[in-house]
Order: sequence, then C-alpha cells, then structure tokens
Amino acid sequence: MIRQLHVTYGSKQILNQIRANYPERHLLVLSPSTSSLDNLQMLDVSGEENIFSSGVSYDIVNYHGTPNWRGFFNYTFITINPDRKPVFDKLIEQWFNQDKPEGMIAALVLRKHGDASNDYVVLTTWQMPQQWRRWKSSDNYFFKPYANEAYINLHETNYEFQQEFIK
Repeated sequence: MIRQLHVTYGSKQILNQIRANYPERHLLVLSPSTSSLDNLQMLDVSGEENIFSSGVSYDIVNYHGTPNWRGFFNYTFITINPDRKPVFDKLIEQWFNQDKPEGMIAALVLRKHGDASNDYVVLTTWQMPQQWRRWKSSDNYFFKPYANEAYINLHETNYEFQQEFIK
C-alpha cells in the first residue's frame, strides 16, 4: 500500500498537460459529477514524490481494503477534538475490522502531509455512487454519530472516476 496521495485541481487542458509531462505516473482524473468536466481533480496514486506545483499531499494513516482507483470517491473531512482522538482511532479500528459495506472497495484515513492538526480526511472508494448513498442512509454509517456535532467540522465531497482519461 502506498503511503501518500497527492491531489491537484484544474481544467481538462491543464491536467492533460500534467499527464503528458509525467506519462510514467499513475494519475487519475476525477470529476464532481459524471455530467461535468469542470473543476476536475487529479490524484497521483504512484506513491512517489509530489509533482504538483499546487494542491495537497496526504499521508495515509490507516486503510481498509485495497483501492482499485475506479468508481465513486467520497471524501469526508472531520476535525477531531484532541481529547476524543483515542476514541476516534479505536472506532476506526473497529470499523476497519468489520466487513466492508456492500459496494465499498476501500477506506483510507488521510492527514495533510506535515500537518499536526486534528483534521482528517476519510476517503472511501465505491463501485457505484448508489452504494455509498445506501450506506450513508443506513444505521451503519460510520459518521452518523458525528453528523450533528458542529465543533467537529464534518463535511464531504464526492468525485467520480473519468474513464476517458485512461491511457
């Protein structure tokens, strides 16, 4: 399993140029919806040094499953109170020791590289968005207990893999 992910954003033209400059890299292009190629995200899953001049690098703190880097991607951003971090870590471990929800490929706990804050990102990858939506509305949704706690700054964003960018 790789230890870091690097993320940047841009237009189709800019991301295609990055891909042309680094053809040996495993670069994915994701869009916020299947119908739009605006606000694209490029994800470098090579595990190598960051090549992006802007963007974010994440350290992979923990993971469950093995991503195939296709399908639907949900990023859940959460800030954990330092006093509650041991409990959060234990709950993540318990969740990761269970069977994955139907359709989930992998879950990765990420932290911005070099950031000592209590901000985390949980990236889950799914076969289809409907499976993630079903999980989110279920009683087994991991983030359900945190949904109404304003001080933890829980928010999310979703992306889908863009097949047309495969070499």
